[in-house]
Order: sequence, then C-alpha cells, then structure tokens
Amino acid sequence: MHITETKSYDRFIDTMFQNKQYQILYKHHLQLFRNYACNGNTSNLENDINNLFSKTNGIPFIFSHITFKNSETNILTNPKKVEYELYQLKQKYFNQFNWHIQHLNPEGILNKFLELNTDLETIAKKYLKQISR
Repeated sequence: MHITETKSYDRFIDTMFQNKQYQILYKHHLQLFRNYACNGNTSNLENDINNLFSKTNGIPFIFSHITFKNSETNILTNPKKVEYELYQLKQKYFNQFNWHIQHLNPEGILNKFLELNTDLETIAKKYLKQISR
C-alpha cells in the first residue's frame, strides 16, 4: 500500500487502519479473543497473539509495507525501532488479553483492542517521516 509524500499524517492513519488486510486481522482477532473471554479458554492465546503480531502477515507486516508512492522507501524513519516497539506491545497485550480472558471479560477485550489501536497510532506518529500537512 502506498501514500504520496504530500498526503497528511491523517492519510497515513487512514491507510493503516482502513487497510483491508488490517481490518480482517483486527476483526478476526477481536472476535476470537472475545470468544475466549466468554469461555475462559487461553490454550491458543499465545499462538493467536503470535499471529496478530506476525512479521509475515500481522501488524508488523502491515506497518512495514506502507511506502511512499512510486518508491520502495518505507515511510517510517526507524523500522528496527518500530519493530522493537511492536514486540513490546505484543508482550503487553498478551498479558492484558490473558487477564481479561481468565476473568471472563469480553468487554475488557474490546477496550484493549481500542487501546491497541491508540498505541499503534502513537508508534506511527513517533517514527513517521516528515510528510506535508
């Protein structure tokens, strides 16, 4: 997915969060984790968190494939630092999702997914290359 260098930060956010692949990933895992929270089952949680944060088709993959139009240049200034911060999020949310599942709290899962979106936006803001606003 590409954006032009003259598009605003808001366009980047639209590109990231309205991307079909991200929407499918987000909706699938939100429903999956809410189902877990209804029955308290955490047996597949680690695998599912790994899939959500997979470098081959998860959130880091989507982040790393947003480039400037007509260029292979990633729009993030420090992809390795972004990768590290996404890894930190993975650890944070594994523990939080696990807690809400064990306490049978599907609404808590929804709140954590909303918080995850905010955290992803914060990371993007920190590392986004200068784009005209």
